[in-house]
Amino acid sequence: MCGRGVRRLDDGQVTCVLEDDHLRARDKFPDHVDGADVEQAIVAAPQNEQRHLELRQPRLQSRVVAAQEIEEVIVTATKRVENIQDIPVSITVLSGEDIDLLAGGVPDIRFLNGRVANLTVESSFGRVFPRFYMRGYGNTDFDLNASQPVSLVVDEVVQENPILKGFPLFDVQRVEALRGPQGTLFGRNTPAGIVKIDSVKPMGETDAYFRASYGTFNATRLEGAFGTGWDNGWSSRLSVLYQRQDDY
Repeated sequence: MCGRGVRRLDDGQVTCVLEDDHLRARDKFPDHVDGADVEQAIVAAPQNEQRHLELRQPRLQSRVVAAQEIEEVIVTATKRVENIQDIPVSITVLSGEDIDLLAGGVPDIRFLNGRVANLTVESSFGRVFPRFYMRGYGNTDFDLNASQPVSLVVDEVVQENPILKGFPLFDVQRVEALRGPQGTLFGRNTPAGIVKIDSVKPMGETDAYFRASYGTFNATRLEGAFGTGWDNGWSSRLSVLYQRQDDY
């Protein structure tokens, strides 16, 4: 926890070596270092070394705080913004950064297959008609009127038509996979579970991005979004995706 130059002694303590271009100072810290220990080490240091240790105090304390903090995962599985550790629901969350990384080679929702626990996504017609299975529970029927036990919810709207489930994911803030029966909280009874997608919401400040890619068979992908706030308190966001590829 002391950074570089850590050396353990036989008496159970740790020697932290703070290297500088003009100074090498050694001070002993216990196994569990906190901000008070850092301040005590500065006071106990010789007068000519205190200034150099004071310069490194914020860096040491920031490392201690970072090691003690636990990342907080925020979800909306109960239609309220909550910590994932505070809700009694079996859930897996993918952030926008995770989606950009995992969906790089698969331009549609089928990239979730094998990347979310207990969720399987397959299709007999490419990306047009994906079928979802959660914990092995699903429906193999590919009829347009077939009811699926796993629902897809996009921005609080249930996408019941199977054709709507094959859209590509872009400009997404979060994907949540809720396992188990969900009742009618999201507008439809789902005995197996829900795949919930939240798009990036418009904010009060201006932000934008643009991405372009080109590949084999003239595969072209153009993606971009622009969001801004207005003087009257409103905000808006526009997201656009263009995809095209020649036949094999």
